[in-house]
Amino acid sequence: IVLKYDPKFLEATPGAFIKGSIYPDYPPIKVDNAKGIISASGVINPNGGGFEGLGIFGKVAFKAKAAGQTVIKLDFTKGATNDSNIFELGVPNDILKEVNNLEINIQ
Repeated sequence: IVLKYDPKFLEATPGAFIKGSIYPDYPPIKVDNAKGIISASGVINPNGGGFEGLGIFGKVAFKAKAAGQTVIKLDFTKGATNDSNIFELGVPNDILKEVNNLEINIQ
């Protein structure tokens, strides 16, 4: 995933990303508070099979820096492979069809 947020309103630390349980391996998480970007990946063992069903990829804890309305966005363009994606084992194309952003009101 590539998660974008407004650093005027929110701040995250490297330890703010809590790994989910759907992937056995999560390579290092990248947090850039200056740009407001968190990048995280989950990787399966190709010999161990993939994940099927519902689950939690991960959770992010933010620290509020200012009051106001802001949006946390999943960077996603249908068909692009350099943003938020889901790949099926053995299929080279991104199977993610749509994402929903989170609008929040900080008081």
